[in-house]
Order: sequence, then structure tokens, then C-alpha cells
Amino acid sequence: MSLVQDLFASVAEDEEDEEEEGGQGEEQEEQAASSAEGSTGADVSAREWMNGKGFTSKRQHDIAEACFANDFGASLDSLGLRELVVENREWDVGEAYYVPDAPLSELVEALQARVPAGCVRRGWPVSRVEVLSGAAEVRRELRSSVVFGSASLPNPPRQLVKLTGPNGGFVLARRVVVALPLAVLKASLLRPGLLAPSSSAASLSSPSPSSPSPSSSSSPSSSSPSSSPSSSSPPPPSLIQFSPALSSRKLAAMERLLVGNAIKVILSFARPFWPDDFFDAVCPGCFVPEFWVKRPPARRHFDENDNSLSPHVVTGFLCGDFAQEAQALGQKETVRRALEQLDEMFRNDGNASPASDALVASRVVDWSLDPWALGAYSHPSLGARRGDRRALAGPEFAGALFFAGEATHEAVNPCLQAAIETGERAAREVLVAEKRDAEEGGTTRRSKL
Repeated sequence: MSLVQDLFASVAEDEEDEEEEGGQGEEQEEQAASSAEGSTGADVSAREWMNGKGFTSKRQHDIAEACFANDFGASLDSLGLRELVVENREWDVGEAYYVPDAPLSELVEALQARVPAGCVRRGWPVSRVEVLSGAAEVRRELRSSVVFGSASLPNPPRQLVKLTGPNGGFVLARRVVVALPLAVLKASLLRPGLLAPSSSAASLSSPSPSSPSPSSSSSPSSSSPSSSPSSSSPPPPSLIQFSPALSSRKLAAMERLLVGNAIKVILSFARPFWPDDFFDAVCPGCFVPEFWVKRPPARRHFDENDNSLSPHVVTGFLCGDFAQEAQALGQKETVRRALEQLDEMFRNDGNASPASDALVASRVVDWSLDPWALGAYSHPSLGARRGDRRALAGPEFAGALFFAGEATHEAVNPCLQAAIETGERAAREVLVAEKRDAEEGGTTRRSKL
């Protein structure tokens, strides 16, 4: 395993001679990314690159799938070397990850408490983003609208953004930051109508994985193949229309950047059967490539009337081909296989099935069936070009629309850090644009936010 780990840890070092610092641009980076096949300008997959380095055994590929591809939310065949080089060079936090100790909804609530009432709307999905230009059109909309950031505008802006929500309601804003998941953007703008929402809420199963019992939850849905999205189903409520259309450069970058799927198998047990110092296990060649143990948030986040949950929780994480296999099997068999694997890992002389015997409840969360996500997160994408992340992040319509989210991170960072950093970057861009327009107009605008 260490040989494969060392191989991927050296991906940037192995290619660094191909592109000088500040180098000669896209041509040299493409040469670096295509060194495994010797074809200038063509990206290669992580699997092809491994084969070119002499790592061709099934065991080596199993290790790479579990340790690296699964962590990226992808498979070795969809990981592109060009962006792997960038990610490897730019990742600067070692093993440090932001891991929330409470639902992210609490962060939203905390931020909401810091701004004036009415400035944050929750549960108000936007269905259309329209950039309005021209003095007559702007003045007409201003007379009958709620304008975020503008209690009164003696000098109307040159353009506004109209956000249409439920029941035809709308608000106007001078500027909007779009922070949609990449999969939602792709479904909205590239292949609308091809994805469908989840058919139900996430379900808990009884202690026996053979007898699932659905209950209501705000989490994404667990699913069997029969509830997979189909082209005949209604589109997800998260899809958004943009008018006018976004730039062809942004759409092309969006097309090349890829999003895989992730499935979490969350297993709640009556008692722990693992060592006290156990945190994480990567399992090459197994059904579930990774398990981890993390004490969940305080019980107040759960249904107080649900006695089936316990603080002893193991999470299985399946992405790429692993997620596809679990989808095909369905919830019941996915839970059974996960328990079988844990039994094999932790069995002892006194108990051959410690996981199966201690199961209290299970939940299978398929991110592709969450209508507000439609998949996992972006990953180093086979076929992506230099500058695609920058193009996805770039403002549109002379600074009316700004873009944030992990997929817009130029260092190809798919983690929570990237979501935070790109949000901060977009906020800075908005402030710069506001200052510029205020100086050009000779007025000072103060945002209600």
C-alpha cells in the first residue's frame, strides 16, 4: 500500500520539470498531464498513468481506488492527471480537514442571527435568475420589488438581477453570488430534464437489514434501483434557468468538469464493538472502501422521540464505481453487505457477527437522489483544461453574477475549505465591484447586509 501512496504523493514532483514556474502556459501543462502516454495535449486517467508507471496489478489498482479515487468521489478512470497535478501541488493543509460537529444548518442560523430580520430567506428555492439591463426595465422593476441591499436608490443601477422563487414571487438585487453545486448547474444548463428528484425521504431500517421501515427525514433518500431517476419523471426543484444565457466559455468549462456520486451507509449500533482508538479504515478490494467512526452531534439534532438511534455510529463511504454497485444492489443488500464486511473486520472468538448483532438502525444516503445536490463534489476531471476552474468562477454580465462553491476553486480543492475560501473570494469581488460603481456614480451605497 505504501508504494501506491508514495506514487500518488509524488504526482506533482514527477511532472514538475514539464512546466516551469509561471511557465509557458497551457501547452507545457498538457505535456505534463500526458507524459504517461506520450501524446502532447491529451489528458490521461489516473489508471492509465499508473499503468504507464508500471503499477499494473489488480491489488495496486484496488489500493488506489480505495485510498485516492474514492476520497475524490470518483473512480480511477474519471480522475484526470492534469488536475491531479494541480491538486497535489496546491494542497497545503496536510491531513487537516474541517469537520463540523453540528449540522451546517446551525451555521446558517448563526449567520442569520447576525443580520437584520428579513435579509435571509430559507426554504425559498430560486427557479430563475434574470439579469435586467436598461434604465426603463430597471426602473419598472424597482417600483414594485423588494431590493436586497437597497432600501432606497436615488440613482438606480445600470442593471439588476431578478430572482424568481415560489409562486412567482421575486426579489431584485444589484449583484448575486451563485453557489450552486456543480451537478445542479450542469443539470440546469447542460442537460435539463434528464435528472429527477428523490422519490422519498431518507429511510431508517429496523435492526434487521432485511426489513427496512421508511420514516420521514430531511436527509437525502435511500433508494433501490426502482426509484432511480428517469427521463420521464419531473425535473428536480433545484434546477434554475438563467437569462440571458451564461457565457459559452463558462458552459464549456462546466461541461468538462466532472461530478461523481457518493453514498453513505450510516449504521447505528447498541454498543461499540471496535477498539477505543479506531477512527478510520480503508479497505482495498472490498464492497465498502472506507469506514469511519465519529461521535455524532448532540442528541438535540435528532428526533427526541426516536429511541432507535445511538451515539455508536459507523459510516461507510462509497463513491465512483463503488457507489454505482451499491445503487444496483439497493438499500437492503447494501446494508447487509456493509454489516458482513464489519463482521469480518471485527469478529473475535466470542462473537463472529459483532456488527450484525448490535445493529439498531441504518440509513443509506445516495447523494445523486438529493434534488439539491444531484451528486457528490467535483474532482480532478479527465479532460478538464487549464483555466476551466477560473472560467467557472468568473463573474458574468459586467459583475451582476458572481460564482462560488468548491468546483470554482482553482486549486481543485473539493473540501469544505474550498467552499469557505471561494465564498470569501466571491464576497471580495462583490465589494470591489460595489466600490467601483459607487466611485463611478459619485455616490456611496450601503448594503443592508
